[in-house]
Amino acid sequence: MAENKALLLEALRESYGIVGPACEAADVAQSTYYNYLNSDPEFAEAVRLINERTLDKLESSVVNIALAGEQEKNRLSAAQFLLKTKGKQRGFTEKQETELSGEVGVSGRVEIVAQLPSNGRDKNTGPASG
Repeated sequence: MAENKALLLEALRESYGIVGPACEAADVAQSTYYNYLNSDPEFAEAVRLINERTLDKLESSVVNIALAGEQEKNRLSAAQFLLKTKGKQRGFTEKQETELSGEVGVSGRVEIVAQLPSNGRDKNTGPASG
């Protein structure tokens, strides 16, 4: 089983953490991958590191495009993406404002229940008249 995990981790590295192709390359069912992920903390940590490295590579690529991309359109898109994701703390976010107009109708029934004092009527204290 350890050999399967090692093969699967290598396949994950080669597929940049994409599970489907990695499982196919390692000849392992995806359910087996998720079993390993949920039951083996060392395997889960290795997967986390693979995913972190993939994100680092992608981030580096986007930064390179933003700073030195061949087409201005690509540089602008990459720069906007980086500012929206990494620049949130500095206020680089998009806010969507939606304005609604119209009437809101509310219909329903209100039932008022009042508790009246018993004034002793609920007690059987005297002789029955009859």
